[in-house]
Amino acid sequence: MTSQERIEKVLKKEKGDYIPVWLSVHSKKGIEENSAEMAEREIRFQDKFNWDMARIAPAAAAFVVDWGCEFEGSNHLGVPVCKRKAVNSIRDWKNIRPLEPEKGKYGTVAKAIQILGEYVKREKPNLITVFSPLSVAQKLATEEVLKETMIKEPHLLEEVLEHIAKTNIDFIRYCASLGGDGVYFPTQTANYSFVDDGQFERFELKYDQEILNTIKDTVKFRILHLHGDAIRIKEADRFCVEILNWADRRTVPGVSLKEGKKYFSGTIMGGINGRATLTSNNGKSIEAELEDAVRQMEGRPFILSPCCVIPLEGITEESLHEVGRFARRA
Repeated sequence: MTSQERIEKVLKKEKGDYIPVWLSVHSKKGIEENSAEMAEREIRFQDKFNWDMARIAPAAAAFVVDWGCEFEGSNHLGVPVCKRKAVNSIRDWKNIRPLEPEKGKYGTVAKAIQILGEYVKREKPNLITVFSPLSVAQKLATEEVLKETMIKEPHLLEEVLEHIAKTNIDFIRYCASLGGDGVYFPTQTANYSFVDDGQFERFELKYDQEILNTIKDTVKFRILHLHGDAIRIKEADRFCVEILNWADRRTVPGVSLKEGKKYFSGTIMGGINGRATLTSNNGKSIEAELEDAVRQMEGRPFILSPCCVIPLEGITEESLHEVGRFARRA
C-alpha cells in the first residue's frame, strides 16, 4: 500500500495497513533557501524517515516578504525574526495588492513543490502550504494597526483580505499544476483571544471558506491547522476541510484528541507533543504518548502527527524512527 492509498483510506474512515504518520520541519536558514534547497531538505527528510505525506515547509514569513516585510535571523523552529513590518499605519494597507504565484518568494516555493512532486511521484501527498488571509495580515502589520483597522476601517481590511485570498487561490492552482495535490492551511488567528465572534465571522471564516471551497476540486484534500491557544475548535466543521490538526498536547485551555474529535466529522491528525515528548528523546515516553493517542481515538482511523513543525535541534534520529516504527506496528 502506498502512502497515498493509506491517506485515502483514513479519509474514508477506513483502516489501512498501518496508522499514517507525518512530521514536518522548517529550515535553519529561515526564508533564505532557494527552491532546490527547500526540495532537497524535504527529500532527505523523506529518504531517512519515509513519512506518509511530504511538504515544502516555508515559515509564514515566506508569504509576506514579497509585500515588503523584512526579517533577520530565525529561532529554534526556523521561524524568521521580523525586523520591519510592511504595514505600520492604516494608509500602508493600500500597498497590499494581489501577487503573481510564479514570481518572488511565492514562485520560489512553487518551484520547490514541483521538484518535490517529481520525487514523490504521486505515491504520497505533496502538500501546498497557504496561511489564512487574516494570519497573513497579522504578519504584515503591527498588532496595533491591524486591530485599529478592524474597528476604524473594516471595509479596507476586507479589501486587503480579498487580495490575500486571491493570491492564495492563484498560488494553490499554480502549485497544483506543478504537482501539488493537497493543501496544508494553518491559521494563527482563529482563536478567542485574537478576535471576538463577530470579527471571526467577518475577517477570518469568510475568507478561509472562500479559499477552501474554491480549491476543493483542485486538490485531493485540505488540512486545517488551528495554531496556538484558545482555539475555535467547535467551529472546525465550518472550515470545509477533510483533516483537522491542533496542538492536542499543548494548547491552552487543553483540547485532547478525545474531546476534539467530538467537534469534527472528518479525519483527525495529532497525538504527538513535538516540543516536549520528542525532545525528551526517551523511547518509553514517546511510545507511551503514542499508545495514549491510539486509546483516545477509540478505534477511529486518524493520522499520527505533532501539532506543528518539530524543533530543528534537540530531537535524535532514533526518536523520530521510534515514531515511525510505532505507527507501522500499531
